[in-house]
Amino acid sequence: MLVFRICEKADGTGETHFGYIFGASSYSDNYNSVPTSLKKVIITGGESIDSYAFYYCSGLTSIEIPSSVTSIGEYAFRGCSGLTSIELPEGITTIGESAFRYCKFIREYVLPENLIHLGSLCGSYTTLVIPNKVESLGVLEGCFTNLEIPNSVQLLNGNFDGHGSPTIASFALTTLTFEEILKVVESFIFTLAVITALPTVSPYTSPLLSIVKTLLLFVSQTISLY
Repeated sequence: MLVFRICEKADGTGETHFGYIFGASSYSDNYNSVPTSLKKVIITGGESIDSYAFYYCSGLTSIEIPSSVTSIGEYAFRGCSGLTSIELPEGITTIGESAFRYCKFIREYVLPENLIHLGSLCGSYTTLVIPNKVESLGVLEGCFTNLEIPNSVQLLNGNFDGHGSPTIASFALTTLTFEEILKVVESFIFTLAVITALPTVSPYTSPLLSIVKTLLLFVSQTISLY
């Protein structure tokens, strides 16, 4: 176990990425520098976990985030494949793009009620409740069967790493509910991706596949594009 305090800025540059304390020269060296014997990290302070802070610290199985944290940056926990759970404090309002990408064994996400920007989630979770203050959604990958997108959501943005990707990716999805027509899809590339999201994710035919494809096509034709 290691007790760790977030620096003023932990964005993967200079001396702020987690692997620095083990000799990593940049965030990309976290994987080779953080000891595989280290399983648990307790963060004791700081207001943000910024981009790339724990990038590919794949040996970690537990990370405790303090209540002082209000934002998690892009790629912050990307590749932390050893995590099976993560507790998100109620004060968090932003989860960045690809923040939990390739964290495929996380079994549950309990999202803070004050969350506004949800960049991405990945895991084996079977249920997900999106808080009604969320305004933008990135990529949601999981095993959920039902998903309701609240009317607070104004933007779908499934583009990460420069590629168009489906916002909703679940082999088990049977019910998708929009409380109202979304106002903005961020890019034309993403519009095409989201229309084909379900057949791309799974080769099997969902009973709702044609309905969802029609709905998403309708959404893409009626919303405003940047």
